[in-house]
Amino acid sequence: MFWLLIKHYQLDISKINTIPMSVLDAHQALKNGEVDGLFRIVSLENTAVIQLLQNPQLQLIPIEQGAALKLEVPVWKSYRFPKDLIMGVFPLLRRIYPGLGARSF
Repeated sequence: MFWLLIKHYQLDISKINTIPMSVLDAHQALKNGEVDGLFRIVSLENTAVIQLLQNPQLQLIPIEQGAALKLEVPVWKSYRFPKDLIMGVFPLLRRIYPGLGARSF
């Protein structure tokens, strides 16, 4: 999914340095400022991501253009969800984030 998003948004691949690492190492590297970003596909109930997003210096970047991305990968579905849902609290609907998802069976 990461590389399809890079292609879709026409980002310059030469400016992106990917570093494969374990989830724990990636979260720690992000917290320590050793990496600029982190890409994960997770459930909205993922406790590790909820904890990570409690850091006010980190931000969730929405995935826009879900309908267009669905044309490239038909199993994806465009969603809109409240940020507070990800933060692990009752949704207060202060900010709605667009995102992508896929049904798991």
